[in-house]
Amino acid sequence: MNQLKDYYEILGVTKKSEPGEIKNKYRDLAKKYHPDKNPNNPEAEKKFKEINEAYDIIGDADKRKKYDHLKEGGYRFDGSSPFSGGAGGQGFEGDVDINDILSSFFGSGSQGGRSPFGGGAGGRSPFGQQSAPRSKKGNDQTIKLDVPFDVAAKGGKSNIKLGSSKGLFGSKPRTITIEIPVGVDSGQKIRIPREGDPGLNGGAAGDLYIEVQVKPHPVFSREGIHLICEKTIDLKEALLGTSIAIPTLKNEVSLKVPAGVQPGNQLRVKGQGIQKGSEAGDLLVKIQVRLPKKLSPKQIELLEEFASHGLE
Repeated sequence: MNQLKDYYEILGVTKKSEPGEIKNKYRDLAKKYHPDKNPNNPEAEKKFKEINEAYDIIGDADKRKKYDHLKEGGYRFDGSSPFSGGAGGQGFEGDVDINDILSSFFGSGSQGGRSPFGGGAGGRSPFGQQSAPRSKKGNDQTIKLDVPFDVAAKGGKSNIKLGSSKGLFGSKPRTITIEIPVGVDSGQKIRIPREGDPGLNGGAAGDLYIEVQVKPHPVFSREGIHLICEKTIDLKEALLGTSIAIPTLKNEVSLKVPAGVQPGNQLRVKGQGIQKGSEAGDLLVKIQVRLPKKLSPKQIELLEEFASHGLE
């Protein structure tokens, strides 16, 4: 009879350990014994496979529950079965094959390399029977990236270094170049396929998500694909109207300010916002009026005369 492995002991945790603790222990051990860090080391390779095998069972809530149930009431670590002679309340008599026990306990055997915990998904069974390795996709990862305002508005490229000493996204340091899409905004994510954590047993690597943080611009702010800026004019220009030069992301344009414009009014410059596909945003210019801090006696007299006409 084969012996049931203690997967908790293999991962250095206990039955009371929370899923997060088990996951962290697994990741630490997997990094330590990863083949990339231990080339030509059969012992490390064996340990790495054993760690993956253990986490495949107790890292899954349903499999862990079945494993605990079997470990506590159906099979001892010394290789003996409490089912023999009717012990354990299962009604087995004499020596029985472990696959018979599994068939009774789970409703399906482990014959043919099938795992009682995975329905033939692969990996090693908890009784040391070798079967096809279970492949598993690597974990997705998310990192934040500061993007200059102009690059976020127009699109561009950015280089990102991966595989740091922290062991994220694979053990080999490398630099990847990503495309920054036109009009991307803060909080949006860019998906880079298969640049996350490496997969297990030939599984695909996880994906990398780049969460964009757009840097502030000294002149512009954004409202979707529209740009916003402020322009200050003096009292005369506000009362009589004027034309002013306005910066855009491309060049400078002339904007006509109508007479009587009010502080806080927004004037629209069509098509000078962010070009996203066939859609072009606008540039919204918020007008501020600069008022004189001091008035001469003559200016006060003229202003009072102006006000006496009741003009609005």
